[in-house]
Amino acid sequence: MFFYILFGFIFYNRCSNKIKPHVHPWLKENTLSLLHAIITLFFSAVWLKTNYDTLIPIVLFNTGGYYIYDIFNVGGKLMKKLDIMNSIYIYHHLVTLFGLSYSPYEFRWMEIMFWSEMANIQTKYVYYLIKQEKIQKKR
Repeated sequence: MFFYILFGFIFYNRCSNKIKPHVHPWLKENTLSLLHAIITLFFSAVWLKTNYDTLIPIVLFNTGGYYIYDIFNVGGKLMKKLDIMNSIYIYHHLVTLFGLSYSPYEFRWMEIMFWSEMANIQTKYVYYLIKQEKIQKKR
């Protein structure tokens, strides 16, 4: 499990560096979060339909890697200014990572990932529209 998450972290770190010159800084993390949500939604949906165990490492790679990337990202902000929302966000990621260490059959985390990412996709779009409007006003 550790190596899946490590490689996932490297993947999201590289994606961040690749999109940085092309996306406004306010939207970079939202773009990565949307990428994570879409990938997780796709593979968890396929797993729920098929129960192919080979998909479990892919979801661990994607979600674990993204959460570790995001912990470092949010943690950097937290070091500058203590913020209760960022602290809760990090706690949420750590608890989810702990849950991923259990079997998806017993803990049913694949279903949880599917439905939580299904709900999250709409928020990514709303956040994008809000930030896009602010960017347009600044120009």
